[in-house]
Amino acid sequence: YPDEIVAAMDFDSSPSSHPIVVSVSSPEELNGLFDTISYRKGSSINWMMQNFMGQDAFKKGLATYIEKFKWGNAEMIDLFEALNTAAPKGMNVTEIMLTWTEQMGFPYLTVKIDDTKMTVSQDRFLRGQAKDGDVSPYGYKWHVPFQFIGQAMGETGVYTSPIYWVKPDKPLEITLDKEFTWVKGNAGGKFYYITTYDNDVWSQLGTNIESIPEATDRTSLLYDAFSLAKTGKLPYKSALDLTKDLADEDEYVVMYRGLVEVLDAKDLVVEEDTKALYKKYVVEMLEPTVTDLGFTAKAGESIAVLKMRDLALRNYLKNVANETNEHVVTALDLFDQFVLDPTTVKADIRDIFVTITRTAILYDDANHANWDSMWDLLQASEWEADQKIYIAALAKTNSNEKRDKMIDESFKPKPKSDCYRYLYYIAIYGGSEGLDYAWGKLKERWADYTLKYNSTSFSMGYLVEIPAAFDTEKKYDEVKEFFDANTDTIGTGLKTVSETLATIKTNIEKKGRYGGKIAEWIKDYYKNLI
Repeated sequence: YPDEIVAAMDFDSSPSSHPIVVSVSSPEELNGLFDTISYRKGSSINWMMQNFMGQDAFKKGLATYIEKFKWGNAEMIDLFEALNTAAPKGMNVTEIMLTWTEQMGFPYLTVKIDDTKMTVSQDRFLRGQAKDGDVSPYGYKWHVPFQFIGQAMGETGVYTSPIYWVKPDKPLEITLDKEFTWVKGNAGGKFYYITTYDNDVWSQLGTNIESIPEATDRTSLLYDAFSLAKTGKLPYKSALDLTKDLADEDEYVVMYRGLVEVLDAKDLVVEEDTKALYKKYVVEMLEPTVTDLGFTAKAGESIAVLKMRDLALRNYLKNVANETNEHVVTALDLFDQFVLDPTTVKADIRDIFVTITRTAILYDDANHANWDSMWDLLQASEWEADQKIYIAALAKTNSNEKRDKMIDESFKPKPKSDCYRYLYYIAIYGGSEGLDYAWGKLKERWADYTLKYNSTSFSMGYLVEIPAAFDTEKKYDEVKEFFDANTDTIGTGLKTVSETLATIKTNIEKKGRYGGKIAEWIKDYYKNLI
């Protein structure tokens, strides 16, 4: 299940999103629109088109478009009309795709099964409250391709349905000639929407998730469930129940999605002892994979296995929080070897290099010896990719003195990376203390940053995104007051400011509405194991 779709949907479900097609009135406004919607939603709905048209038809239509407009200019509608020439009979690509490009957001489909009838209806999926005056020329309805998979009673193998269409003006009704143990919409996760079900179907999916053969389907199911839980459309218990068997999962994309969602849920919990239970849950989820894969890559391993090792080790080492743990000891020993002989050892740990560097800082001693060693490695490095890895690891320090050193370095004439990156990484990798530090430093040195990055720089977007992880009304008011007072110097970051404020509001709502239920689930989970 592509990260592109997840990133696009996370952004596009915000009240501060925007359509792919939008009018602009200034160069600054235009620059601000080269964002997740332009690139990631754009690629996601192109992929959706390929899947509902068919690869061959899509390629044929695209070739027609390129040939017709070579050496000239074209508009979006020209692409759709060219694709129409190759589309299956009765399919109007233009009519379909204008609902996806001229209005922001996307739908969630509700699938209900009553005996032999499946009904599929659509509604707009939105995180938070719509803005005043938020209207769409299509009433936030879409032409939606719908395809489902399922396990039919008494049959082996998984049934895949044809592609049906949910029209803007009425629900889709499908007559079923089979009785299913379970069904899942959006087969293969190929389309740009979220699917929910009635309670019975959710229960069937929770019981049979390991029977769903394709990793993309298990991944999209997890994403859908947690997206719905975060907006109150599904109990968090139903979503969290889907993660109980992740310790047996051997597909990277599924483990990654489940892990991200569990860690996000943990962050909505207030009590530290309950957070500790979630850390324990993560450690137990990852321990079989860590034990099986270890630290050393084997000949012939796929990229997915290499990424699984890094994912499992990084999150296991972070959450186990025990410097005497055998895997932590191994990671720290590997870092010590790397410091002594960077060139030779780097080749042996290249696939877990990020994990080793970050673990070294997480378990640093009181004198910050590992931090100092890594700082020297950063200064000696000539490779941009390594420099970013070092800065991200260094940003995990718990020392404000070391953080100050990073910020001072960032404003020197030739820092090892972009000035904004040092502060931004402290905010996203430094935990709650790093976030507070970065926000305070951004306010303190605002004039320096705005002098460094003029009003047309994309980097302003990263800087004004820094406070987006806050989750209290007090912080919301503080952030809003600061940016309101500095509107004239934000430039291309203005749109990101509205997204940041919307995200903080969503964080506040989620923590207040769901934190208690998430805490209750993990307590019940361990109580029932006894």
